[in-house]
Amino acid sequence: MRNIRKSAAIAAVLALGALAGCAQDFLKLGNIEPGADPGTYRWRTYGDMATPHDSEQAEELRMTALARLMRETPGCADGYRITDRKALLRQVTVIGAEMHDIYYSIDCR
Repeated sequence: MRNIRKSAAIAAVLALGALAGCAQDFLKLGNIEPGADPGTYRWRTYGDMATPHDSEQAEELRMTALARLMRETPGCADGYRITDRKALLRQVTVIGAEMHDIYYSIDCR
């Protein structure tokens, strides 16, 4: 019984570490592009099995990544607001996991 608890604790720590690394992955695997109006942008990122599009925890990680990105985006260092969010199903894996592209509309004006 003691080994089971120890194994569960180790697994929990590893899972938290993996999720913490996800914020950086959102930056590497996503992209940001200028919007139609000056001071607006569109950020594309993703939702997968580890970071589902409808998970509050995963959304917190995405928001951490977005805050980092916006600090480095011209005209947005003083603040921004998200004006729209859309999650579009990209594919369903062979094991039934859904992969989404998530788009955020951002206004820095």
